[in-house]
Amino acid sequence: MSDGSSDRSAWGCLGALLVLTVLIFTGALVVVRGLNSLGRGGGTTLPPPPPPKEFGTASEIGTRGDGPNPGQLYDGAFPSDDQTQERTIGGRPARFSGYTTWVESVRRVPASRYVDGFPGSYLRVHATVFNRDSQPQHVCACDFEVWTEGHGYREADAVRAPVIAPYAEMRSGAKRVGDVYLYVGTVDGPYFVVYDPDAHVESSSSTARGVWLVNAGGSRSRPSAPPSTPG
Repeated sequence: MSDGSSDRSAWGCLGALLVLTVLIFTGALVVVRGLNSLGRGGGTTLPPPPPPKEFGTASEIGTRGDGPNPGQLYDGAFPSDDQTQERTIGGRPARFSGYTTWVESVRRVPASRYVDGFPGSYLRVHATVFNRDSQPQHVCACDFEVWTEGHGYREADAVRAPVIAPYAEMRSGAKRVGDVYLYVGTVDGPYFVVYDPDAHVESSSSTARGVWLVNAGGSRSRPSAPPSTPG
C-alpha cells in the first residue's frame, strides 16, 4: 500500500508549475499594459512628452500620450467618451496610439469639383500626422471621419485630388501633411472632424480618438433632412 509520498511529490510539481505559469502570465500582462500606455495616454511606463514646440520631432518619439478630456470643450455637443481628446482647429494636437495629429484648417468646398454628380460640399481638412511610436505604423486619410448630430459618421472619401495618404505604412518619426475630404452634402453644421486610427487596426481594443469642431459655412443649426449621398 502506498504511503502517499509519490502522490505528494506529484502534487508538489503540479503546484510549482501552476505558480510558474501565473508568474509568466502576469509578467506578460505588465508588458502589454506598458506598451498600451504609449497609445492611450496617462500611463507611467513611458517618458513624459517634450515641450509642445518639440512635438513632431525626434524628441517626441517614444513618449507618453495625452489624457482624455471628454466634455471639456464641447460640453456634450459631441458624444465624447472617456478616451476622447477634444481639440480646437489650429490648436494643440491629439496625442494617442503613438500618433501626434493636428487639424490645422478646414474649408468647405464644392463636392462636384472632386466627384461627378455629388451635390453640396466637402470639408477639406488640412492635417498633419506624426508617428511618434518607436515602430512603423499605418497612415490613411480613411482614419478621419465627419460626424453630425442628425446623421452620425461618414468616413473620408476617395476623390480626384491628392490626400494625406492612401492606406500606407509610415516609419517611426515620419510625418505626413496633406488634405482629407469629408462629404457633408447639403447637411448643415455644426460638423465634427474625428480622427480614429485604431478603427483600422485589426483586433485593436483602443477607443481613443481626437475630435475637432468645425463651423463651416457659419451654420450651427441642426439638419432638417437627410443628406443627399449618391453611391
